[in-house]
Amino acid sequence: MKRKKRNQVIGLMLTVVLTLQLQAGAAALPVQAANAADANQQQVFRFLTDEMKLNSAAACGIMANIERESGFNPKASGSGGRFYGLIQWGGSRQTALYTYCGQNGYDPNSIAGQLRYMEYELNTDYTNVRDALRTVANTADGAYQAGYVWCYYYEMPGDTYNVSVARGNLARDSYWPEFGRQVLPFRSNIESPANQQSYSGIVRIQGWAVYGDGIGTVTAKVNGHVLELQQYSRQDVAAAYPGYPAGREGFFADIPADCLQIGTNELIIYAGSGQLQFEAGRVQFSCAELDTAAPVISDVAVSNVTEDGYQVTCTVTDDFGLREVRFPTWTEYNGQDDLQKNWSVAESAKGTVTGNQVVYQVRVQDHDYESGLYYTHIYAYDRAGHQSVAVLSCTVPDSPLLYGDANGDRSVAVDDAIRVLQVLIRLRGMNERQTLAADVDGVPGIEVADALCILKKTVNLIQEFPVERQVNEQQPVA
Repeated sequence: MKRKKRNQVIGLMLTVVLTLQLQAGAAALPVQAANAADANQQQVFRFLTDEMKLNSAAACGIMANIERESGFNPKASGSGGRFYGLIQWGGSRQTALYTYCGQNGYDPNSIAGQLRYMEYELNTDYTNVRDALRTVANTADGAYQAGYVWCYYYEMPGDTYNVSVARGNLARDSYWPEFGRQVLPFRSNIESPANQQSYSGIVRIQGWAVYGDGIGTVTAKVNGHVLELQQYSRQDVAAAYPGYPAGREGFFADIPADCLQIGTNELIIYAGSGQLQFEAGRVQFSCAELDTAAPVISDVAVSNVTEDGYQVTCTVTDDFGLREVRFPTWTEYNGQDDLQKNWSVAESAKGTVTGNQVVYQVRVQDHDYESGLYYTHIYAYDRAGHQSVAVLSCTVPDSPLLYGDANGDRSVAVDDAIRVLQVLIRLRGMNERQTLAADVDGVPGIEVADALCILKKTVNLIQEFPVERQVNEQQPVA
């Protein structure tokens, strides 16, 4: 017990001495040293965000800990040399710092060398800390979480919980207001076309771009022609740059033939957020041959015609590759009110392409269950931007009459009563077949009473419609 008490007294004395030294040092801190600390902060922040690709919140959490450990002084020494550097490495970790720097050509007394060793530790012995930092939200609360996690699982001081809370608070309250507004830098890569390469027919633009405020639009300028590129999610890029907004990193487009020329072509990509646009890169490539011919549509056929729809098949060929084939379809009744919405991009209008064979299924359920005359146009697009068109029509037979089925979906439900009411107030229309099925109250013409009858049938208040009794009574007795 006496030895334990003696050690406690010695520890308290050391604490007092160190505190006095720090206070004296702070009072005499020259301006140059303060400026050096600020420069070191910036160097650490840039390494954490640019090299390690952490977001600003994660960087703030780490920096709050470095401040408390070393004041951003890579030569800081504690406890008589037992601890050293930005992180105050001790014991085997301090030995490993010198070994790593010696083997990899870094100065162990420099910020650069120590940051590289810190990154090495995170990628080997502290992957749990690394992964946690990669997932913190880029917010003030995220900065607190990063500061707490770094202290608790990487620094591991005495009184771990309370110290971790204090450093989380420091990250949120001091570092986030200063560094949290710094946007992660713009990064990009053009994967295709390759610089100084030659192409024939089709030239595809493909690559990625990330920015701390996200990527809004991506445009390309090909020999002076401006193209808007399609954007999509790139999980590989998101994994490599975890601090950046995800979901629109990738971009691509096939360059239209009228933007290309035989010989040398120049491509410039621009990307950014809002009014802030960056040049994502530029390449020069050559074209030995251009795609100048449109796709050829042949062997158009209609088959499997039933009350449920019909199937369209055709053959489409192209010299350099087909992009897609679309089948906008509508009925003669009521104009094009049942044409697929946004058919030029909607999946519901896209045919299935296998080799040169294309198949598309027209379903009456996609066209308000209407029967009668249908029109289908075939639009074939190649990768160079050319298109061809073919036209066909087909008559879909009526389905068996089902009283109460006002919307034609082959069932009687509340939706049918609603359809009747919509017709009465001119929100929707009905074709002749639907009108016949909806007139169920036994009185000619569509009225509110028809909607009420349909509702009664759906809840089993009536077993048959008045019109069905009339029809049955008119049937001759065998």
